[in-house]
Amino acid sequence: MNCTLQALMAVSPFCSMMQQLTAAAPALDPAASPTLAALASLAAEFKPVTPPEPEPQQQQGWSEQAPKGKKAKASSSSTAAAASSTQQQQQQQQQPLATLGGKALSPSCMNGIVATFNPRRAAQQQQQQSGANGKLDFKAAASISAIVEQEQEDAQEFLQFLVDAAHEEMVKLRSTLPDDSSGSSVAAEQQQQQHHEDEDEEWSVVTKKNKAAVTRGREDLGGSSLLSAIFRGSIKSCVKAKGVKSAAPSITVQPFTMLHLDVLDSVRSVEDALDALTHTELIHGYKVKGHDAAVEAEKVVKISKLPQVLLLAINRYSYSLDRGSAKLHHSVSYPLQLKMKPGWTSDDCPERRSAQYQLIALVTHHGRNASGGHYTAHVQQGDGRWLHFNDAAVDFVPQGKVLEQKPYLLVYQRA
Repeated sequence: MNCTLQALMAVSPFCSMMQQLTAAAPALDPAASPTLAALASLAAEFKPVTPPEPEPQQQQGWSEQAPKGKKAKASSSSTAAAASSTQQQQQQQQQPLATLGGKALSPSCMNGIVATFNPRRAAQQQQQQSGANGKLDFKAAASISAIVEQEQEDAQEFLQFLVDAAHEEMVKLRSTLPDDSSGSSVAAEQQQQQHHEDEDEEWSVVTKKNKAAVTRGREDLGGSSLLSAIFRGSIKSCVKAKGVKSAAPSITVQPFTMLHLDVLDSVRSVEDALDALTHTELIHGYKVKGHDAAVEAEKVVKISKLPQVLLLAINRYSYSLDRGSAKLHHSVSYPLQLKMKPGWTSDDCPERRSAQYQLIALVTHHGRNASGGHYTAHVQQGDGRWLHFNDAAVDFVPQGKVLEQKPYLLVYQRA
């Protein structure tokens, strides 16, 4: 949980949302909106830090006449040394801004959310409560504790759960408030219901090449919120039957908050994984409506809407019948700046040729398999420097060290 929250703290629009939740905390009902209430309590733990103003720099050296020859070289060296010294002094002045008190993030306000995410932990807490009341079943408690100790919680799944839960609570909360366009909350509820009903509905559209296509799905399924404005994108899957001219392409639009990238075989970089995700796939035995015989078809997936914050989950686990689950330990490179290629996006994707993302955080899983190990996080600070969070140890690390990891989760924000 700690590493996931540390990574989220690097997302500036998410932090802005948490500040808004702090102001709204008195009106939040923890029973109806437990995730939002917990995030508001977490945000209240942070204190604003005002960086000190830099001291005015004094002009040094000769200003009346530029030196020449050996004097010029000496003056240049002296100026460079003075600039280096000034830069070091500024860095020393900024150093206290990153002091964290030597304590790891352990927000007890999030315990209820973790228990909801992991029902076994909730069962353990219930057993502990029963023990406090003198009704502890020692055999059951020992069994549950053993399961919890052996279980490795997944950072990707917890992040997805946290974002989804906060989004759903925010949408539900909005539905109880008067809607400006309709004057009542009924219209908001009806609109939300319509979104769910439209999920499986099909309709015909005309593509860019003036051809008909059957489309299903929506980009805004589940309603809109501050969370969806930050993390939600969409992908468009298009299937075209080969050899059947009368068959219209089938297009499916699906929203996402996290893109899962396979890194099997020859994939050695995030760019390779995005190439593999969006490459054309051949489908055998495809059934066309109105035709009895199965045909071959081509399927291609493209990103149709780019989110403000792009969460990339690196699928580092493979499964086979003979070996079961195994972790993939090979290196997968990832850039500090990720420029979106036109081949990764659909033709109707806005800003498909200019979108660029900046790496702001990553989470790494350390361990030989999925059932053990622990997580660490690298998080970029507001001054551009990187912090490494490893349980209670928090250290500054150079940028080069950040790019040497084998990440499990990457967080990119629009540049």
